[in-house]
Amino acid sequence: MVVKKIEMSEKEWDKETMDLLSVLFLTTVHGMVDHLGRERTLEILAPAFGNATKAGALANLARFGLDPDRMEDICAALCHIKKCFKQELEVLECNEDRLLVEVTYCPFEASGLEVCELLEISANQYVEGLNPKLEGSYESAKSRGDASCRYRVVRKESNESPE
Repeated sequence: MVVKKIEMSEKEWDKETMDLLSVLFLTTVHGMVDHLGRERTLEILAPAFGNATKAGALANLARFGLDPDRMEDICAALCHIKKCFKQELEVLECNEDRLLVEVTYCPFEASGLEVCELLEISANQYVEGLNPKLEGSYESAKSRGDASCRYRVVRKESNESPE
């Protein structure tokens, strides 16, 4: 029996793989929410997302030769991981104390609040994995009714008293 072989470039196969994984991810999350409820789904998935993205952050520091104390390098790493999630970003501000990006395209925009919350947990843990002295969070999110999704990274305030 002769089976027809589908020919695609490596880049096309990568895109095909990512598209399939995205569908599987969304289907899994929505199925869990339908059967377990929103809170239980997030309770189950959040730790795994956090651990995986923290590990990825550490690997990317070494892989790309990034300095975790330079906000420009944090910006590069964040743009890289967001691109892996097929999100597009515009850098609005990047200085040594603050990074602000706006998500200009997100394939998960209509996927529901739970997916957005998991992506936020993932981004926050990724930033913490890059540098525990930094903190990331969404200042605004379309899933919460805001006009845009803006993610910020700032240095954590020190609780140490000056001597």
